[in-house]
Amino acid sequence: MKRWIHASTTKEIPSGYLKTSKFTTPSIKTDDQRNACEAFELAITQKFPQFDDFMTRQIYLTSDTSWSGVIEEYPEGYYVKLEGTRSGFQAFVKGDSVIRKPVKLSPMIAHYDVNGNSGTVYWMSRRKEA
Repeated sequence: MKRWIHASTTKEIPSGYLKTSKFTTPSIKTDDQRNACEAFELAITQKFPQFDDFMTRQIYLTSDTSWSGVIEEYPEGYYVKLEGTRSGFQAFVKGDSVIRKPVKLSPMIAHYDVNGNSGTVYWMSRRKEA
């Protein structure tokens, strides 16, 4: 039987957990990407218990905290969707708060692919639309 491992010992975000605020990710070059990264930060900060559960499940199943996902930009806000092994994390960020995803959204403005590990974004790229 596997031992249950928690990604963190608290349901509050640990200091220094998010490493996107300094924009140290080499792939982040534009203001649009910085805005999407800030939306990612807000999503994790405001929904940390859910993100921590997502990371805990990822550790339990794979012994790793790597994830990949997309950040979709709409006129109404950003929709963050991260995928792990048999788990996921989703949040809709409007302004400086996380809200329930609106039922009707305007057409998407941009689509960013994103990869990372725990609270660090390693790679982000705007997907070229057809």
